[in-house]
Amino acid sequence: VNTERFHGIYEVFGQCISSSVIRHKTPKICSLCLTENAYCRKIWELAIITACPFHRCLLISKCSKCGRSVSWNRPEVCQCKCGFDFRQSPVSIVPESEMTVADRFYSLFGLRTENESEQFPAPLRDLNVEQLASLLFLFVGQHYNTTDTTGKVVCKKLSNEEMHRRLNEALRVFSEFPANFNTFLSNKLKTAEARAGAKRKYKTSKRRLVFGGFYRAIT
Repeated sequence: VNTERFHGIYEVFGQCISSSVIRHKTPKICSLCLTENAYCRKIWELAIITACPFHRCLLISKCSKCGRSVSWNRPEVCQCKCGFDFRQSPVSIVPESEMTVADRFYSLFGLRTENESEQFPAPLRDLNVEQLASLLFLFVGQHYNTTDTTGKVVCKKLSNEEMHRRLNEALRVFSEFPANFNTFLSNKLKTAEARAGAKRKYKTSKRRLVFGGFYRAIT
Protein backbone atom coordinates (compact mmCIF):
# COMPACT_ATOMS: atom_id res chain seq x y z
CA VAL A 1 0.00 0.00 0.00
CA ASN A 2 1.38 3.38 -0.99
CA THR A 3 1.01 5.58 2.09
CA GLU A 4 1.16 8.76 0.03
CA ARG A 5 -2.39 10.05 -0.01
CA PHE A 6 -3.87 12.58 -2.42
CA HIS A 7 -7.40 13.80 -1.72
CA GLY A 8 -8.34 10.59 0.10
CA ILE A 9 -6.93 8.28 -2.57
CA TYR A 10 -4.46 5.46 -1.87
CA GLU A 11 -2.55 3.22 -4.23
CA VAL A 12 -3.08 -0.50 -3.61
CA PHE A 13 -1.45 -3.12 -5.85
CA GLY A 14 -0.74 -0.31 -8.32
CA GLN A 15 -4.41 0.76 -8.46
CA CYS A 16 -5.97 3.92 -7.01
CA ILE A 17 -8.70 3.38 -4.43
CA SER A 18 -10.67 5.62 -2.06
CA SER A 19 -9.36 5.57 1.50
CA SER A 20 -12.92 4.77 2.62
CA VAL A 21 -12.58 1.33 1.03
CA ILE A 22 -9.67 0.38 3.28
CA ARG A 23 -11.31 -1.01 6.43
CA HIS A 24 -8.28 -1.66 8.62
CA LYS A 25 -10.34 -1.40 11.81
CA THR A 26 -12.69 -4.21 10.77
CA PRO A 27 -10.45 -7.06 9.53
CA LYS A 28 -11.75 -10.09 7.66
CA ILE A 29 -10.21 -13.50 7.04
CA CYS A 30 -10.52 -16.57 4.88
CA SER A 31 -10.16 -19.59 7.15
CA LEU A 32 -9.06 -21.80 4.25
CA CYS A 33 -6.33 -19.36 3.21
CA LEU A 34 -5.10 -19.28 6.81
CA THR A 35 -5.07 -23.08 6.84
CA GLU A 36 -2.80 -23.09 3.79
CA ASN A 37 -0.56 -20.22 4.93
CA ALA A 38 -1.04 -18.49 8.29
CA TYR A 39 -0.70 -14.84 7.34
CA CYS A 40 -3.22 -12.07 6.60
CA ARG A 41 -3.63 -10.91 3.03
CA LYS A 42 -3.80 -7.13 2.69
CA ILE A 43 -6.53 -7.36 0.03
CA TRP A 44 -8.89 -8.65 2.75
CA GLU A 45 -8.89 -5.14 4.24
CA LEU A 46 -10.75 -3.74 1.24
CA ALA A 47 -14.52 -3.46 1.63
CA ILE A 48 -15.01 -4.37 -2.04
CA ILE A 49 -13.48 -7.80 -1.40
CA THR A 50 -16.19 -9.81 0.34
CA ALA A 51 -15.28 -13.32 -0.77
CA CYS A 52 -12.19 -15.40 -1.51
CA PRO A 53 -11.81 -16.17 -5.24
CA PHE A 54 -9.46 -19.06 -4.49
CA HIS A 55 -11.81 -20.95 -2.17
CA ARG A 56 -15.15 -19.52 -3.40
CA CYS A 57 -16.31 -18.63 0.10
CA LEU A 58 -17.34 -15.56 2.07
CA LEU A 59 -14.69 -13.84 4.11
CA ILE A 60 -15.25 -14.09 7.86
CA SER A 61 -15.64 -10.97 9.99
CA LYS A 62 -16.86 -12.56 13.25
CA CYS A 63 -15.72 -15.44 15.43
CA SER A 64 -18.08 -18.39 15.03
CA LYS A 65 -17.58 -19.32 18.70
CA CYS A 66 -17.92 -16.09 20.70
CA GLY A 67 -19.57 -13.91 18.04
CA ARG A 68 -17.14 -11.03 18.47
CA SER A 69 -15.77 -9.18 15.46
CA VAL A 70 -12.38 -10.29 14.24
CA SER A 71 -9.81 -7.93 15.71
CA TRP A 72 -6.15 -7.19 15.11
CA ASN A 73 -5.79 -7.34 18.88
CA ARG A 74 -5.70 -11.13 19.15
CA PRO A 75 -3.24 -13.68 20.55
CA GLU A 76 -2.19 -15.09 17.17
CA VAL A 77 -2.99 -14.61 13.52
CA CYS A 78 -5.29 -17.63 13.53
CA GLN A 79 -6.68 -17.27 17.04
CA CYS A 80 -9.55 -15.24 18.50
CA LYS A 81 -9.36 -13.66 21.95
CA CYS A 82 -11.68 -16.41 23.15
CA GLY A 83 -9.11 -19.00 22.10
CA PHE A 84 -10.98 -20.28 19.06
CA ASP A 85 -8.84 -21.25 16.06
CA PHE A 86 -10.18 -19.33 13.05
CA ARG A 87 -9.00 -22.15 10.80
CA GLN A 88 -11.79 -24.27 12.28
CA SER A 89 -14.48 -21.75 11.27
CA PRO A 90 -17.44 -23.02 9.23
CA VAL A 91 -17.05 -22.11 5.57
CA SER A 92 -19.87 -20.36 3.69
CA ILE A 93 -19.53 -21.35 0.04
CA VAL A 94 -20.62 -18.67 -2.42
CA PRO A 95 -22.58 -19.52 -5.60
CA GLU A 96 -20.57 -18.93 -8.79
CA SER A 97 -23.03 -16.23 -9.82
CA GLU A 98 -22.00 -14.22 -6.75
CA MET A 99 -18.24 -14.50 -7.27
CA THR A 100 -18.06 -12.16 -10.25
CA VAL A 101 -17.32 -8.99 -8.25
CA ALA A 102 -14.46 -10.48 -6.23
CA ASP A 103 -13.06 -12.24 -9.30
CA ARG A 104 -13.04 -8.99 -11.27
CA PHE A 105 -11.34 -6.93 -8.58
CA TYR A 106 -8.69 -9.60 -8.06
CA SER A 107 -8.04 -9.54 -11.79
CA LEU A 108 -7.81 -5.73 -11.89
CA PHE A 109 -5.36 -5.82 -8.99
CA GLY A 110 -3.21 -8.27 -10.94
CA LEU A 111 -4.06 -11.17 -8.64
CA ARG A 112 -5.57 -13.37 -11.30
CA THR A 113 -7.14 -16.70 -10.47
CA GLU A 114 -8.20 -19.54 -12.71
CA ASN A 115 -11.78 -18.92 -11.60
CA GLU A 116 -12.16 -15.48 -13.17
CA SER A 117 -15.65 -15.14 -14.59
CA GLU A 118 -16.14 -14.57 -18.31
CA GLN A 119 -19.63 -13.25 -17.70
CA PHE A 120 -18.61 -9.78 -16.47
CA PRO A 121 -21.04 -7.17 -17.87
CA ALA A 122 -19.73 -5.67 -21.10
CA PRO A 123 -20.48 -2.01 -20.20
CA LEU A 124 -18.10 -2.23 -17.22
CA ARG A 125 -15.19 -4.15 -18.74
CA ASP A 126 -13.04 -1.09 -19.44
CA LEU A 127 -13.32 0.36 -15.92
CA ASN A 128 -10.35 0.38 -13.57
CA VAL A 129 -10.58 -0.41 -9.84
CA GLU A 130 -11.42 3.11 -8.74
CA GLN A 131 -14.06 3.60 -11.44
CA LEU A 132 -15.72 0.21 -10.88
CA ALA A 133 -15.80 0.62 -7.10
CA SER A 134 -17.24 4.13 -7.46
CA LEU A 135 -20.01 2.95 -9.78
CA LEU A 136 -20.96 -0.02 -7.61
CA PHE A 137 -21.03 2.13 -4.47
CA LEU A 138 -23.31 4.60 -6.25
CA PHE A 139 -25.86 1.84 -6.91
CA VAL A 140 -25.43 0.24 -3.48
CA GLY A 141 -26.13 3.60 -1.89
CA GLN A 142 -29.52 3.83 -3.60
CA HIS A 143 -30.84 1.23 -1.15
CA TYR A 144 -30.02 3.62 1.70
CA ASN A 145 -31.12 6.89 0.06
CA THR A 146 -27.57 8.17 -0.23
CA THR A 147 -25.41 9.20 -3.17
CA ASP A 148 -22.09 7.60 -2.28
CA THR A 149 -19.37 7.14 -4.90
CA THR A 150 -16.42 6.70 -2.54
CA GLY A 151 -17.80 4.14 -0.08
CA LYS A 152 -17.57 6.61 2.79
CA VAL A 153 -21.14 5.89 3.87
CA VAL A 154 -21.86 2.32 2.79
CA CYS A 155 -18.50 0.85 3.85
CA LYS A 156 -19.11 1.99 7.42
CA LYS A 157 -22.74 0.98 7.39
CA LEU A 158 -22.68 -2.55 6.01
CA SER A 159 -21.40 -5.86 7.33
CA ASN A 160 -19.32 -7.99 4.97
CA GLU A 161 -22.32 -10.24 4.28
CA GLU A 162 -24.58 -7.29 3.46
CA MET A 163 -21.90 -5.63 1.34
CA HIS A 164 -21.50 -8.87 -0.58
CA ARG A 165 -25.21 -9.01 -1.32
CA ARG A 166 -25.50 -5.35 -2.29
CA LEU A 167 -22.43 -5.34 -4.56
CA ASN A 168 -23.82 -8.30 -6.47
CA GLU A 169 -27.22 -6.63 -6.76
CA ALA A 170 -25.50 -3.51 -8.12
CA LEU A 171 -23.58 -5.55 -10.68
CA ARG A 172 -26.75 -7.28 -11.88
CA VAL A 173 -28.13 -3.89 -12.93
CA PHE A 174 -25.61 -4.02 -15.79
CA SER A 175 -26.25 -7.63 -16.79
CA GLU A 176 -28.26 -8.04 -20.00
CA PHE A 177 -27.64 -4.35 -20.63
CA PRO A 178 -29.61 -2.16 -21.13
CA ALA A 179 -32.72 -4.11 -20.07
CA ASN A 180 -31.85 -4.45 -16.35
CA PHE A 181 -30.53 -0.89 -16.24
CA ASN A 182 -33.76 0.49 -17.68
CA THR A 183 -35.77 -1.60 -15.23
CA PHE A 184 -33.73 -0.18 -12.35
CA LEU A 185 -34.39 3.41 -13.49
CA SER A 186 -38.10 2.72 -14.00
CA ASN A 187 -38.47 1.24 -10.53
CA LYS A 188 -36.59 4.15 -8.98
CA LEU A 189 -38.79 6.61 -10.82
CA LYS A 190 -41.98 4.87 -9.67
CA THR A 191 -40.77 4.78 -6.06
CA ALA A 192 -39.82 8.45 -6.08
CA GLU A 193 -43.10 9.53 -7.65
CA ALA A 194 -45.08 7.43 -5.18
CA ARG A 195 -43.31 9.13 -2.29
CA ALA A 196 -43.85 12.56 -3.74
CA GLY A 197 -47.50 11.92 -4.58
CA ALA A 198 -49.34 15.06 -5.48
CA LYS A 199 -46.83 17.33 -3.75
CA ARG A 200 -44.85 17.99 -6.91
CA LYS A 201 -45.81 18.74 -10.47
CA TYR A 202 -43.08 17.28 -12.64
CA LYS A 203 -42.08 19.36 -15.65
CA THR A 204 -38.99 19.24 -17.86
CA SER A 205 -36.71 18.88 -14.83
CA LYS A 206 -38.49 15.75 -13.58
CA ARG A 207 -35.38 13.57 -13.76
CA ARG A 208 -33.40 15.97 -11.60
CA LEU A 209 -36.19 16.22 -9.05
CA VAL A 210 -36.77 12.48 -8.87
CA PHE A 211 -33.23 11.14 -9.02
CA GLY A 212 -31.51 14.00 -7.17
CA GLY A 213 -27.86 13.23 -6.37
CA PHE A 214 -28.04 10.00 -8.36
CA TYR A 215 -28.93 11.98 -11.50
CA ARG A 216 -25.98 14.32 -10.98
CA ALA A 217 -23.61 11.40 -10.39
CA ILE A 218 -24.44 9.59 -13.64
CA THR A 219 -24.55 12.66 -15.92
